[in-house]
Formats: sequence, C-alpha cells, structure tokens
Amino acid sequence: MPKIPFDNIADKLFADIPSSVPDVEAYLPKVGVSNRPHYISVLDPFNKKPTRLLANIVTSFDLPANQRGLHMSRIEAALHKMASDEPVEISQYTAKLCENAKKLQDQKNCQVELWADYEIEVDKNKSGRPSYELLKVYSATAQTDDKKDTAIGITVPFINACPCTQRWGMKAFYEELKKAGYPDEEIFQLVEKAPLQAHTNRGEATIIVHSDKTDHKTLYKIVENSTVIIRELLSGQDEHFTVRETHQKGQFCEDVIREIMSNLSNMLDGKIPAEAKIKIHVEVDESVHFHNLFAQVEDTFGVIRKSLN
Repeated sequence: MPKIPFDNIADKLFADIPSSVPDVEAYLPKVGVSNRPHYISVLDPFNKKPTRLLANIVTSFDLPANQRGLHMSRIEAALHKMASDEPVEISQYTAKLCENAKKLQDQKNCQVELWADYEIEVDKNKSGRPSYELLKVYSATAQTDDKKDTAIGITVPFINACPCTQRWGMKAFYEELKKAGYPDEEIFQLVEKAPLQAHTNRGEATIIVHSDKTDHKTLYKIVENSTVIIRELLSGQDEHFTVRETHQKGQFCEDVIREIMSNLSNMLDGKIPAEAKIKIHVEVDESVHFHNLFAQVEDTFGVIRKSLN
C-alpha cells in the first residue's frame, strides 16, 4: 500500500481540492463570499479626505463546470492585500479589489459590491445647531475579460406624511369653526393656514447608477431635493419645522420616487450617457398598517427621461 505523503499536506500539489473536478459537473454563474464586514480606507465620497468606513462586501465569480470550488482564502488575501494602500475613491477601491481577486483566483470574471455606512454633518436646522444624517454609500465593479462595468449608489433615510388623512383634518377643523359661528369666507382662509394632519412614516430611498460620470454627492443632492431626509440632534423647534415641512409636502411613496426621477433627470442630463443603467428603489415602513410600501424603477437613463411627462 503506497504511503500518503502527509509531510507535504500544505502543498497545493498534495491535493488542490477547490481545483479538482466535482462529482456533478455544472456551470455556476455566481459563487463567492457575502456579508463580509471590513473597514476600508478610502477618500471620503463628499469631501475627498482620507477616511475609514465600515463596509459590507460581496465578492463573486462564475465557476466552470469542471472546477469544484473557489479558493475562498484568496478572496481574503486580496482584501487584506489592500490594507496598506493609499486611500482612493470608493469606485477605485472596488475596481482594485476586483482585479486583485480575479488574478488570485485565476478567473476571467469577477464582481465586487460594497455598502458602507456613512455619517454626514449637515446644517439644516432653524436653531443653527448642527445635526447628522446616517447614509449608506454603494460601489460595485464587474469585470468580464477586458470589459468593466462600474456602478455607484446611495441609500438615504427619509420621512414622509401620507396626504390621505389631511382632508379629513381640514374638514374637522372647518366644522369646529362653523360651530363657533365663523363665516365661510373666513373659515376657508383659516383652513388654508391650519396645521396639516397626517400619519408619518420612515422610508429609504436608494439610487444606483452604472456610470463613472457622476458621484455620491450628486446622488445625495437628488434625494435631498426630492423629500425630507431624517437626521439626529434635533431640538424641539427643529423637530417642529422638520415635521411641518414633511406634512406640507404630503408625499406618497410613489410621489417620492417620481420626484427622484425628475431631479435625477435634471441633474444628470448631459453628464451620463442615455444607455447608462439606473435603479431607483423607494420603500416606506407604514406606521398605521402592517405592510410596507415600495416603488421601483430599473431602466436606462434615456428611458427614464422619456417616461417623465
């Protein structure tokens, strides 16, 4: 009986199990590592200064039918190989990680996606007190042979007020004033200025653009111009104005995504090509129902522009 050379067990020539032929040969279009938390050193997407962000990273490849598995440790090696590199833009980080992982795996195709937590200081309060918004920034790179697709994105939490109940609040106010003896002409003037009444919800708006001709700051501005972004460190007065603005807007989930589509069309016109793929997803956690509401658009920039009336 031949002797098994266990002294050489660490040598991949002993048994390169991931590179062996599987019992069932079938092509797998996507295999990899997901839900990998990792601190990345990059340039701040808003002020371009070096910073560290906590990211959740997905690295994936397609797998030939005759290869049993990936060398998962090589994905980790590619990740840590970049730890001492100079900070770069987030899109450059995913591109570099994708290239390094592809070489170490000896694969033709690779895709890297990451979402990173990002906290931004904003000056939006009537009191003059600074506050903070908690966002998520996205970057992805897909390499197929010599072709490369780049995408960036952002997720922004917002607050909306359902306008459905507002007319009932106005009617109730009208009836109270009518009982008090106010004439109709004066009642209608008061009702127009009365505080609006509606239930509010927290939501998230996500924009992903497959183009390197825009940036995270622009995507943030698109959402900022479309709805009311929630933030921390609000005094009573600041909370009042935030809620008041939300009620005055009176937005459905569908209104929010249409506002985003309109602002995106205006702010990216002439900057990204018509064929650039775009995904917009808006989801609202309903406060008086058990369900969530969502609206989504996924198409090219040109088609989205044409859909706006």
